[in-house]
Amino acid sequence: MAHSYESLEQLKTCFEGWDVELIQLGPRRQTGWASLSSSRVIRVHAGRSVVVRGTTPAIDECLLLSLQEASVRWLGQPISGSRFALLGGRARVDLFLPYDATVCLITTEAPARPAARRMQLLTATSESMAALVACVESAPEGHDLARALDDALASLVRRVLETSVPTPETSMRTQRAAAVARACRFIDSYLGKPISLAELCARCDVGVRTLEYGFRQFYDTTPIGFIKSQRLSRTHAALARADAQPMSISAIARRMGFTHMGQYAQDYRSLFGESPTMTLRRAQSLDQQRDAISSSATAQGDLTISTFRTR
Repeated sequence: MAHSYESLEQLKTCFEGWDVELIQLGPRRQTGWASLSSSRVIRVHAGRSVVVRGTTPAIDECLLLSLQEASVRWLGQPISGSRFALLGGRARVDLFLPYDATVCLITTEAPARPAARRMQLLTATSESMAALVACVESAPEGHDLARALDDALASLVRRVLETSVPTPETSMRTQRAAAVARACRFIDSYLGKPISLAELCARCDVGVRTLEYGFRQFYDTTPIGFIKSQRLSRTHAALARADAQPMSISAIARRMGFTHMGQYAQDYRSLFGESPTMTLRRAQSLDQQRDAISSSATAQGDLTISTFRTR
């Protein structure tokens, strides 16, 4: 049985060990869920349009495949059917998940291809990929894979890799893709400051049309829409991590470049389905509960020590 999740922070836990930022591009349209078959296999259904950006862990390798014909994209390249991504240690992560996407992450214990680059887009035979997907979807949830199933999975992964060939990457080296990469670096550096489309195009040395098409190809949104979503997601993350100490929502919003608090609150509610205040209160309530549990455990420990000394 899959476990549903409501927040962006819960979705991020599906990528445990990855150094990534999640950027929510659209409101939740379906219930998101995650299914952990073992410590090496996890299936994730997005439920909302999300961009995952950052790096993979330094160790292990990972196969990422789509379990549906949704427009999952890695660096703007589609991952579906027999096409998958092979990720090495510290691979760059740039993954777009549409709301109806279901992806599978399979961690391998040893390097699958010692000479492989940190990230490769590969295409396997339809037969080998179908067998791997069937094995993943038949695995029981909540327990480590049985030895026979574990061996079968490892064998199927090897078969997929042995029958796969590199996917042509010509479009990844186009001016459009390079412009999106430059734009994202600039946005990351100046997210809290005003950024116009004209300035972004000038920084990337491309025309408006090229940059617009590039962001559509990568993230199915516009450059300005991406900037607003990243700012909103950053403020959401800050509020969701808040402790019980007083926190200024307006100060956090202004640090991310928002100047009109009424419009900010409206955009925030449209994207996340709740107000910034609701997110903050929930985080502070959870922090108070954790403190109460910790204090109770400490008091119980002190009582045990005191009783022992009395005896």
